Amino acid sequence: MKRSVVLLISFVLFTDILFAQKYDNDEMRLSFGFNFGKSQPMLDYGNIKQYNLPMSRIFTTRQDTNKISGYAQLGFHYNVFVSYKIKGHLHIKLAVNGDINNYDLNALSKQYDGLFPPNTVSVYTPSEYYIMQYLIGPKYNLPVSKNCSVEFTALAGLTTNNRPPGLTFNRLADTVIYSLSTGKGFGYNLGIGFKYNLETDDNFGVGFHLNVSYASSDIRYFNYSVTTLTPFTTTTYNVPKTMELGILQLTVGVSLALLPSKNN
Repeated sequence: MKRSVVLLISFVLFTDILFAQKYDNDEMRLSFGFNFGKSQPMLDYGNIKQYNLPMSRIFTTRQDTNKISGYAQLGFHYNVFVSYKIKGHLHIKLAVNGDINNYDLNALSKQYDGLFPPNTVSVYTPSEYYIMQYLIGPKYNLPVSKNCSVEFTALAGLTTNNRPPGLTFNRLADTVIYSLSTGKGFGYNLGIGFKYNLETDDNFGVGFHLNVSYASSDIRYFNYSVTTLTPFTTTTYNVPKTMELGILQLTVGVSLALLPSKNN
């Protein structure tokens, strides 16, 4: 990991020497915009391991675990951002990121079908994952031509994960509802993007973006509960659980830049 960081910094500095001075121009100081695209779950978030929750506790003889399998599927990502130029090509960036991912009920249902006779259990959830990141950090804008630049971002902040409100298991002797509290944790988002600046007048600019980023966080849930309907009982397990969140994001977007700066 350290080697990769050193190589990345060396690459940025080297290309800065080659391109940034040659194509240096009067960048705008303030810009804001949005991106949208695909969200690919990774790590525990995208795993379907049976020895993690929710499989490990409710219908198996295995002991409870501290890990959660997310069963998250390919989904939708969006973000809105504001950045302000500090000096040269260095900016400070604020961003609010959101990811919406469906729950892989087919995979979970097949796992339960392996434990029970065919057509005796079904799994249902009325909602999706809603993951939010509230981030701040540096952005480095590296010009490679008159209108094109490469952007490097390293953001960090709060990550929240609103788990689906409940997994409902039907066609058993009873109906069982499994639910988690809202999870949260410290997270980061690392990205690289290509920006094309549309030529306008001296007062504002328009940019088009193509980005690849990776978001990660250790989401912590403080409790989860299991509810049965006949008779109606709810048992809450106040044992913290964690899910290692990983999301690969591929997006396109647009930005508007204001406040021209004549001195970098």
